[in-house]
Amino acid sequence: MKKRIPAVILMFSLFLTGAFAANTYQKSINVEYGITVSLNSKPLNMTDVNGKPVQAFVYQGTTYVPIRAISENLGVNVNYDSTYNIAHLTDTQDAENYLYFLGNATNAASFMQGYVMHYQAMNLGNISYTTRFYPSASNIVKSTQDMISYIPIDYLYYDNAKKVNTMLDEMLDAFADMEDAYYNKQSQAFEDATKIINDNYMNIASIMIKSSPLTL
Repeated sequence: MKKRIPAVILMFSLFLTGAFAANTYQKSINVEYGITVSLNSKPLNMTDVNGKPVQAFVYQGTTYVPIRAISENLGVNVNYDSTYNIAHLTDTQDAENYLYFLGNATNAASFMQGYVMHYQAMNLGNISYTTRFYPSASNIVKSTQDMISYIPIDYLYYDNAKKVNTMLDEMLDAFADMEDAYYNKQSQAFEDATKIINDNYMNIASIMIKSSPLTL
């Protein structure tokens, strides 16, 4: 059946990388409903992000389908950037690899940040300690950084992964400096090193939180 409807046509730019502004405008169009979309000969039950049914339609000989409903049935994640009006499509496996990397990076950062509090407590208590934890921190960081190889360089958030790896390097260097400063009783150097660790820990945690929509 044909029906005249008011519709907001979003002129999306679909990118796997980058972000560019896209304009939106309103236009009334005549469309034809009643289109069944099937995948491998099986009709799709198409819904929006809130689980409400959505439909495909034909306009001027072209069939239009809801991008999220189709993409997610094909194993592709959809993320909408409301700031730039961009729908980002990303392969599900790439997103899983990225989130797995971020999870391990957050754990590595937490390990190092945890020992900041450990050494600070020992400083306050004037406690002497001889064990160094840099070798353990180094092993954790290096094994995490190797995981970036599973993320394609053209993946939307690959640059974020590179930034995280750089921050882990900075944290690891500061971790070594922190332990040296503690054992040599260099208070200013100790404070400088712990600040670098804490700042980078917060930055990595922030990137992890901002990436949470990828799990939807």
